[in-house]
Amino acid sequence: ENLRTTRYRNGQPIDHPGADNLAWGSNRSGAYAWYNNDEYVFKRPYGAIYNWFAVSNPNGLCPAGWHVPSQSEWQILQEFAGGAQAAGGKLKSGRTVPDSHPRWDSPNSSASNETGFSAVPSGSRHFAGTYQGLGQIAHFWTSSFSGTGAGPYDNMVFNIHGWFVRNNSGQISTGGSNRTTGLAVRCVKD
Repeated sequence: ENLRTTRYRNGQPIDHPGADNLAWGSNRSGAYAWYNNDEYVFKRPYGAIYNWFAVSNPNGLCPAGWHVPSQSEWQILQEFAGGAQAAGGKLKSGRTVPDSHPRWDSPNSSASNETGFSAVPSGSRHFAGTYQGLGQIAHFWTSSFSGTGAGPYDNMVFNIHGWFVRNNSGQISTGGSNRTTGLAVRCVKD
């Protein structure tokens, strides 16, 4: 399931800007959000979405004995699940509208969940604070850089690898995300 912790491994609280879009977009220490700022509806079925500063925080986002997977660990999962063209369907939960949350919008193409990964479409939070993609995309952080970015506009640089599956495809894809975007996290045992 998607991570839903509000504290780092050492017990320190993770920043929660809530509906303050400016505080979300300017956060550089680590932050989490509930989709649409609605903990009651979205916490349990979809987990939290975190900016990459929370993922990379030295206090540790995942519990002891677990870590945020690297790009190469996601590539291993992709190959295990049949390669880029088929893995998305084998990772996706089969729950589809009109099922209750968590659920994918129709069509939930090729969803078989053969792996038991049960990916759910938790959407994301844009660095400007808006939410998008609930029901349509499951987008996960890795711990791996895909490029460099520094300077006053570093939040705009797409430089962290992420993996995603969509409701209208059986594929899994990878791409860069900027560090202040909010994405889901799955932890892997050390």
